[in-house]
Amino acid sequence: MNRKIKVEHQHDSMQCGITCLQMICRYFGREYSLNSLSKICFATTEGVSMLGINEAVRILGFHWISTRSN
Repeated sequence: MNRKIKVEHQHDSMQCGITCLQMICRYFGREYSLNSLSKICFATTEGVSMLGINEAVRILGFHWISTRSN
């Protein structure tokens, strides 16, 4: 299987995390609007935290590991 990730463009600089999550969801056959993902991630005008993305991923049924690089 040769899937490609369709590139989505964010509307502003604070949507990078949510837009990445949207592209990952689409890659796995799940369609979500930026608005619905923003609500799940608890996004604010300052963006979304890693905790918010981590929680959204769990709610959406994905499994991932958050790490920190130095």
